[in-house]
Amino acid sequence: MAIVKEILTHSISLLPTSILAIPFSIPLLGTLLALTTLATLAPSPTAAAVERRSPQPQIAPHRQAKPLTPSGIAAEEERASRRLDEGRLDEAEPLLLQILDAKRQQFGDRSTEIAASLNQLFILHYAQGRYAEAEPLASEVLDIRRQQLGEQHADVAQSLNNLAEFYRVQGRYEAAEPLYLQALEIYRQVFGDRHPEVATSLNNLG
Repeated sequence: MAIVKEILTHSISLLPTSILAIPFSIPLLGTLLALTTLATLAPSPTAAAVERRSPQPQIAPHRQAKPLTPSGIAAEEERASRRLDEGRLDEAEPLLLQILDAKRQQFGDRSTEIAASLNQLFILHYAQGRYAEAEPLASEVLDIRRQQLGEQHADVAQSLNNLAEFYRVQGRYEAAEPLYLQALEIYRQVFGDRHPEVATSLNNLG
Protein backbone atom coordinates (compact mmCIF):
# COMPACT_ATOMS: atom_id res chain seq x y z
CA MET A 1 0.00 0.00 0.00
CA ALA A 2 2.88 2.38 0.81
CA ILE A 3 4.34 1.72 -2.64
CA VAL A 4 1.02 2.53 -4.32
CA LYS A 5 0.79 5.74 -2.30
CA GLU A 6 4.33 6.72 -3.32
CA ILE A 7 3.58 6.11 -7.01
CA LEU A 8 0.36 8.07 -6.76
CA THR A 9 2.15 10.98 -5.04
CA HIS A 10 4.84 11.03 -7.76
CA SER A 11 2.20 10.91 -10.52
CA ILE A 12 0.27 13.79 -8.92
CA SER A 13 3.42 15.90 -8.92
CA LEU A 14 3.54 15.55 -12.71
CA LEU A 15 0.06 17.03 -13.19
CA PRO A 16 -0.30 20.75 -14.10
CA THR A 17 -0.82 23.06 -11.14
CA SER A 18 -4.10 24.26 -12.63
CA ILE A 19 -5.50 20.77 -12.26
CA LEU A 20 -4.12 20.25 -8.75
CA ALA A 21 -5.97 23.37 -7.56
CA ILE A 22 -9.31 21.56 -8.04
CA PRO A 23 -10.32 19.14 -5.24
CA PHE A 24 -10.74 15.53 -6.45
CA SER A 25 -11.74 12.37 -4.73
CA ILE A 26 -9.14 9.60 -4.80
CA PRO A 27 -11.09 7.44 -7.33
CA LEU A 28 -11.58 10.43 -9.62
CA LEU A 29 -7.96 11.42 -9.23
CA GLY A 30 -6.89 7.91 -10.15
CA THR A 31 -9.04 8.06 -13.28
CA LEU A 32 -7.53 11.41 -14.20
CA LEU A 33 -4.02 10.05 -13.79
CA ALA A 34 -4.85 7.07 -16.01
CA LEU A 35 -6.24 9.36 -18.72
CA THR A 36 -3.18 11.62 -18.47
CA THR A 37 -0.86 8.62 -18.91
CA LEU A 38 -2.82 7.38 -21.95
CA ALA A 39 -2.73 10.84 -23.46
CA THR A 40 1.07 10.89 -23.28
CA LEU A 41 1.28 7.51 -25.00
CA ALA A 42 -1.26 8.13 -27.76
CA PRO A 43 -0.05 9.81 -30.95
CA SER A 44 -1.22 13.33 -31.51
CA PRO A 45 -4.00 13.89 -34.10
CA THR A 46 -1.58 15.96 -36.16
CA ALA A 47 1.05 13.18 -36.22
CA ALA A 48 -1.57 10.59 -37.12
CA ALA A 49 -2.88 12.80 -39.93
CA VAL A 50 0.65 13.31 -41.27
CA GLU A 51 1.26 9.58 -41.15
CA ARG A 52 -1.95 8.94 -43.08
CA ARG A 53 -1.01 11.56 -45.67
CA SER A 54 2.57 10.32 -46.10
CA PRO A 55 2.93 9.03 -49.65
CA GLN A 56 3.67 5.32 -49.92
CA PRO A 57 6.68 4.30 -52.00
CA GLN A 58 5.63 3.46 -55.52
CA ILE A 59 6.99 0.28 -57.10
CA ALA A 60 7.56 0.69 -60.80
CA PRO A 61 5.71 -1.93 -62.84
CA HIS A 62 7.92 -4.62 -64.37
CA ARG A 63 8.34 -4.06 -68.08
CA GLN A 64 9.23 -7.07 -70.17
CA ALA A 65 11.50 -6.58 -73.12
CA LYS A 66 9.68 -6.49 -76.44
CA PRO A 67 10.02 -9.73 -78.41
CA LEU A 68 12.58 -9.56 -81.20
CA THR A 69 11.35 -9.34 -84.76
CA PRO A 70 13.03 -11.46 -87.46
CA SER A 71 15.15 -8.46 -88.46
CA GLY A 72 15.93 -7.83 -84.79
CA ILE A 73 17.05 -11.43 -84.37
CA ALA A 74 19.36 -11.09 -87.37
CA ALA A 75 20.87 -7.90 -85.95
CA GLU A 76 21.43 -9.49 -82.53
CA GLU A 77 22.99 -12.56 -84.16
CA GLU A 78 25.46 -10.30 -85.95
CA ARG A 79 26.33 -8.59 -82.66
CA ALA A 80 26.79 -11.93 -80.91
CA SER A 81 29.00 -13.23 -83.70
CA ARG A 82 31.22 -10.16 -83.43
CA ARG A 83 31.54 -10.70 -79.68
CA LEU A 84 32.55 -14.31 -80.26
CA ASP A 85 35.09 -13.36 -82.94
CA GLU A 86 36.57 -10.72 -80.62
CA GLY A 87 36.79 -13.17 -77.73
CA ARG A 88 34.29 -11.19 -75.63
CA LEU A 89 32.57 -14.37 -74.52
CA ASP A 90 30.87 -13.04 -71.39
CA GLU A 91 29.18 -10.35 -73.49
CA ALA A 92 28.16 -12.81 -76.19
CA GLU A 93 26.34 -15.23 -73.89
CA PRO A 94 23.36 -13.03 -72.85
CA LEU A 95 22.86 -12.06 -76.50
CA LEU A 96 22.82 -15.70 -77.57
CA LEU A 97 20.35 -16.61 -74.84
CA GLN A 98 18.07 -13.73 -75.83
CA ILE A 99 18.19 -14.84 -79.45
CA LEU A 100 17.45 -18.45 -78.51
CA ASP A 101 14.42 -17.40 -76.46
CA ALA A 102 13.09 -15.25 -79.31
CA LYS A 103 13.52 -18.09 -81.78
CA ARG A 104 11.74 -20.55 -79.53
CA GLN A 105 8.75 -18.20 -79.46
CA GLN A 106 8.72 -17.84 -83.24
CA PHE A 107 9.85 -21.24 -84.50
CA GLY A 108 9.26 -23.74 -81.69
CA ASP A 109 11.85 -26.00 -80.09
CA ARG A 110 12.83 -28.27 -82.99
CA SER A 111 13.59 -25.98 -85.91
CA THR A 112 16.89 -25.57 -87.71
CA GLU A 113 16.93 -21.97 -86.45
CA ILE A 114 17.01 -23.32 -82.90
CA ALA A 115 19.78 -25.72 -83.88
CA ALA A 116 21.88 -22.83 -85.22
CA SER A 117 21.54 -20.90 -81.93
CA LEU A 118 22.27 -23.98 -79.83
CA ASN A 119 25.35 -24.59 -81.95
CA GLN A 120 26.63 -21.09 -81.18
CA LEU A 121 26.05 -21.68 -77.47
CA PHE A 122 27.94 -24.96 -77.79
CA ILE A 123 30.89 -23.12 -79.37
CA LEU A 124 30.77 -20.52 -76.58
CA HIS A 125 30.77 -23.07 -73.75
CA TYR A 126 33.45 -25.11 -75.51
CA ALA A 127 35.68 -22.03 -75.75
CA GLN A 128 35.07 -21.29 -72.06
CA GLY A 129 35.95 -24.84 -71.05
CA ARG A 130 32.43 -25.47 -69.75
CA TYR A 131 32.40 -28.99 -71.18
CA ALA A 132 29.59 -30.36 -69.02
CA GLU A 133 27.25 -27.71 -70.47
CA ALA A 134 28.64 -27.93 -74.00
CA GLU A 135 28.18 -31.65 -74.66
CA PRO A 136 24.36 -31.84 -74.36
CA LEU A 137 24.05 -28.79 -76.61
CA ALA A 138 26.13 -30.46 -79.35
CA SER A 139 24.06 -33.63 -79.04
CA GLU A 140 20.80 -31.69 -79.26
CA VAL A 141 21.98 -29.80 -82.35
CA LEU A 142 22.85 -33.08 -84.06
CA ASP A 143 19.49 -34.61 -83.12
CA ILE A 144 17.47 -31.63 -84.43
CA ARG A 145 19.41 -31.46 -87.69
CA ARG A 146 19.01 -35.17 -88.32
CA GLN A 147 15.28 -34.87 -87.70
CA GLN A 148 14.74 -31.76 -89.83
CA LEU A 149 17.31 -32.25 -92.60
CA GLY A 150 17.80 -35.99 -92.88
CA GLU A 151 21.03 -37.96 -92.47
CA GLN A 152 22.71 -36.88 -95.71
CA HIS A 153 23.07 -33.16 -95.15
CA ALA A 154 26.16 -31.00 -94.78
CA ASP A 155 24.86 -29.44 -91.55
CA VAL A 156 24.50 -32.91 -90.05
CA ALA A 157 28.10 -33.64 -91.05
CA GLN A 158 29.18 -30.40 -89.40
CA SER A 159 27.44 -31.41 -86.17
CA LEU A 160 29.08 -34.82 -86.28
CA ASN A 161 32.47 -33.16 -86.74
CA ASN A 162 31.83 -30.75 -83.85
CA LEU A 163 30.89 -33.54 -81.47
CA ALA A 164 33.82 -35.69 -82.65
CA GLU A 165 36.26 -32.82 -82.10
CA PHE A 166 34.77 -32.24 -78.66
CA TYR A 167 35.45 -35.87 -77.74
CA ARG A 168 38.94 -35.81 -79.24
CA VAL A 169 40.02 -32.78 -77.20
CA GLN A 170 38.99 -34.64 -74.06
CA GLY A 171 40.94 -37.73 -75.10
CA ARG A 172 37.79 -39.76 -75.82
CA TYR A 173 39.15 -41.11 -79.10
CA GLU A 174 36.92 -44.18 -79.31
CA ALA A 175 33.84 -41.96 -79.18
CA ALA A 176 35.29 -39.45 -81.67
CA GLU A 177 36.41 -41.78 -84.49
CA PRO A 178 33.02 -43.14 -85.64
CA LEU A 179 31.61 -39.60 -85.74
CA TYR A 180 34.51 -38.41 -87.91
CA LEU A 181 33.88 -41.33 -90.27
CA GLN A 182 30.17 -40.53 -90.53
CA ALA A 183 30.94 -36.88 -91.29
CA LEU A 184 33.49 -37.87 -93.94
CA GLU A 185 30.99 -40.14 -95.68
CA ILE A 186 28.30 -37.44 -95.76
CA TYR A 187 30.73 -34.82 -97.12
CA ARG A 188 31.81 -37.18 -99.89
CA GLN A 189 28.23 -37.82 -100.91
CA VAL A 190 27.24 -34.16 -100.78
CA PHE A 191 30.38 -32.50 -102.21
CA GLY A 192 32.46 -35.22 -103.86
CA ASP A 193 35.97 -36.37 -103.03
CA ARG A 194 37.81 -33.14 -103.85
CA HIS A 195 36.00 -30.76 -101.50
CA PRO A 196 37.86 -28.96 -98.67
CA GLU A 197 35.44 -30.39 -96.10
CA VAL A 198 36.44 -33.89 -97.20
CA ALA A 199 40.11 -32.98 -96.84
CA THR A 200 39.42 -31.58 -93.35
CA SER A 201 37.63 -34.75 -92.32
CA LEU A 202 40.50 -36.91 -93.59
CA ASN A 203 42.92 -34.73 -91.67
CA ASN A 204 40.85 -35.15 -88.50
CA LEU A 205 41.06 -38.92 -88.88
CA GLY A 206 44.81 -38.81 -89.55
